[in-house]
Amino acid sequence: MKIQRYEVVYANSEQAFVEQINEMIKEGWQPLGGMAANFQHNGQFQQTVYHQAMVMYESEYRGNGAPRP
Repeated sequence: MKIQRYEVVYANSEQAFVEQINEMIKEGWQPLGGMAANFQHNGQFQQTVYHQAMVMYESEYRGNGAPRP
């Protein structure tokens, strides 16, 4: 199958990240590879940013990002 759409999802909280990924999976997207976490520290604050590549394959793509019925 050919990849038709590619997006990188990111969020600053694990809960928001998981919710975004699960919503995209319901829409026909699939994770590509593993997720990554980037730890940022600016002296006072530490922040974690979660990243995941998501793809939609040709058989699921209708042209507007929505899955085929």
